[in-house]
Amino acid sequence: MLNANGVRRSIVGPWCKSCGHCLAAGGKSDVRVSPPSELLATLSAELQVLKDDFRDLKEVPSESLGISVIAFTVIAVIGIGMLMWRRVHYGGELGGPKFARYRDAGFLTFLWIAFLVVSIRASMSTK
Repeated sequence: MLNANGVRRSIVGPWCKSCGHCLAAGGKSDVRVSPPSELLATLSAELQVLKDDFRDLKEVPSESLGISVIAFTVIAVIGIGMLMWRRVHYGGELGGPKFARYRDAGFLTFLWIAFLVVSIRASMSTK
């Protein structure tokens, strides 16, 4: 559906509603064309709010990031190795005997928890 200016309302309308650049007329929202200075002022204000929000974020020490990447790589290789082993022995990554399914699901869960523990400990010890 097009508005009076020929702008497709379904594309521009939702963006305008979120920015407050719409005029309601009879229950329908029509896009009004704002002057460039007004759009730039709105964009500048939004960027300032984003900048202020990012200033409050915590910094991650680079040492803990390196340890987390190494831990992720090692644990991922172990997990992929286990999936390859399952493919050879059970014909696929899923299925197999009931005990093997639960054992391997527990092992993958253990790998995930091990990664979390290593990453959190590395982050806490570098402070």
